[in-house]
Amino acid sequence: MRHRFGLSILFLVLVSSAVAQVIVPPTSVRRPGERPGTAHTNYRIYIGPWRFPSVDSPFPELAAAHGPAAGQTIPGYHPADIRAAYNVPPNLGTQAIAIVDAFDLPTSLNDFNFFSAQFGLPTEPSGVATASTNRVFQVVYASGTKPATNADWGGEIALDIEWAHAMAPNAKIYLIEADSDSLLDLLAAVRVAATQLSNVRQISMSFGANEFTNESASDSTFLGTNKVFFASSGDASNLVSYPAASPNVVGVGGTRLALSNGSVVSETAWSSAGGGPSSREPRPTYQNSVSGVVGSARGTPDIAAIADPETGVAVYDSTPIPGTGVGWFVVGGTSLACPVCAGITNARGYFTASSFSELTRLYGLAGTSFFRDITSGTSGQFSARVGYDFVTGLGSLLGIFGPFATSPSSLSVVSGTAVAGVPSNMVAKDGHDYVVRSASPAGGGQVATVQGTFASHPPAKAVQFGASVTVTAMRTSGTTTLKLFNQATSAFESVANLTLGTTNTTVTVPIPNAPKYFASDGTTKFQLTTTGPGTTQIRFGVDQVLLTLTPTG
Repeated sequence: MRHRFGLSILFLVLVSSAVAQVIVPPTSVRRPGERPGTAHTNYRIYIGPWRFPSVDSPFPELAAAHGPAAGQTIPGYHPADIRAAYNVPPNLGTQAIAIVDAFDLPTSLNDFNFFSAQFGLPTEPSGVATASTNRVFQVVYASGTKPATNADWGGEIALDIEWAHAMAPNAKIYLIEADSDSLLDLLAAVRVAATQLSNVRQISMSFGANEFTNESASDSTFLGTNKVFFASSGDASNLVSYPAASPNVVGVGGTRLALSNGSVVSETAWSSAGGGPSSREPRPTYQNSVSGVVGSARGTPDIAAIADPETGVAVYDSTPIPGTGVGWFVVGGTSLACPVCAGITNARGYFTASSFSELTRLYGLAGTSFFRDITSGTSGQFSARVGYDFVTGLGSLLGIFGPFATSPSSLSVVSGTAVAGVPSNMVAKDGHDYVVRSASPAGGGQVATVQGTFASHPPAKAVQFGASVTVTAMRTSGTTTLKLFNQATSAFESVANLTLGTTNTTVTVPIPNAPKYFASDGTTKFQLTTTGPGTTQIRFGVDQVLLTLTPTG
């Protein structure tokens, strides 16, 4: 142990004696007037002394002797730090998040698992990154062919997959690799995520290009059933980036986030964050409320999160990044903010039908506790201010101060026979149905009932809240009822009849007087019962069950 501490002290001395610098990969350099269609990464690497203590310092003795940050062997903020900063409980996430990047990172599965194991996140047990049966992480080649390797884009990939996973650990992460960094190829990869992966709910695009003539013709790329698209606003002050400027995309700006053991000391506008009024896209209706700032143009960004590399996060990349080497890095940029916001949105579990719907909802919540309004700091000609601004949008997105959701860990069959799916795998993240065939009770007819338990995060009894249950399911015939367990009567009671069809249908049911269904530990039991007359058996398929809590005080 003495030797281990000694190595750590030597490392800290060497780092603290060096001049701090920020490395900007060539792929992240944007120039006004460059050739249209050139897409860029938006990340930067910080090399220098790390001054911000983490909530999980492994060496408390070093922290006591040399300051809190000295207790860390891995510099940069850790997942627990950023989740605490944005009020995101651990172990959330559902369905899937798609990351779209250019080129191939050959070590993506290894790096994803190494990062995850270090911070106690789920790992992908498969040794084949592209296996469609993977439940935690999967690589998809957008064209069907493995792209060439590019080390600078590899750094982008490592950042994106690791930090979407950090914020929503129970969501599957898809990495969609485009053939090249041309915007044409990247948008083709986006279409793969939008049209071929039914369980994807958020699509994170940390790349960006200068605006171009007729860009609005590409806006339809960012449409997909029950999918919300996120894009970085860019790392160049005063420049607007596409696709962040699309009205069908949530544009994500950048902040400088100072923490101490997970507590926010300050969050200000990052001095290099991109943003401003679009030169090509008109103001969408959801920005009418901020027309005094954006004028007649689409304003970017919409929201913001951590981006300054000097207050960056830990990223692991075992493929050499030119000029830096391999291993752990401190990384920032709006390329970080984008997957963080996609992950927060997934963890909250309140899924809207489209980006436009999500943006309408977000602007309707402006000025509420759903956001941390960023009111200081400047990037180029734009400054943060109370309310909407061209650096941080509506502010940084918060977790449990907005709706957040949880899935049951498993289902059990009360009536009927399971004929497909595994109850213990019912985590609503793989898009696979759990199918029950009905049984015929003594009184006649057909009944198929499944039961599960929600464990809310934090315990529902700890806050004032409203609640809703979202069910995605199908049935071949009959009537389906949602029941919740009343704590006062110790019995299940009917809450609503669900309108379902013979293919998966999503129904959201508000729960009146929700607290009566929750035990003191925040758990509540539910049943889904499908009944019908006659002797013909019913097939009842359950794809997703989500409990969404909306804190009200």
